[in-house]
Amino acid sequence: MSGFSSRLETMLNNINTSADPTTRVVTLQELSELLRISTENTLAGSFQVDAFVRELVKILGGSGNVADDDDGDDDDDTHEHDEDAQLAAVLAMSGGGQYQGDDNLEAQDLAARCLANLMEALPGVSHTVVYHRAIPVLCS
Repeated sequence: MSGFSSRLETMLNNINTSADPTTRVVTLQELSELLRISTENTLAGSFQVDAFVRELVKILGGSGNVADDDDGDDDDDTHEHDEDAQLAAVLAMSGGGQYQGDDNLEAQDLAARCLANLMEALPGVSHTVVYHRAIPVLCS
């Protein structure tokens, strides 16, 4: 299994946004195929879900950062403030800000396929995908 783990580590390094664009696309193709044929048993213990999801979301145009959790205050007075903050975030994501993802549409398509194949192989990772703000990126 150490060979598989080192292969995954190399793939993670190759999809990093600082990697060569051609290498990134080739690695995304390989990762997509690997995830398509994988199961929970083949990925268990060796696949770094958090790191891969973060990089895939970055390729799609997201920040890859985790969403800010609320601090547990459930006051009614803050509800209106929360709606304003959510509206501001949606407006910022809808086109006001500069696009941060990969310029290569093929890389974006492959990153989306990787996320879909990952959720198919490991259904329990859906919360990680949401946690890294992939849903707004995929919907934009």
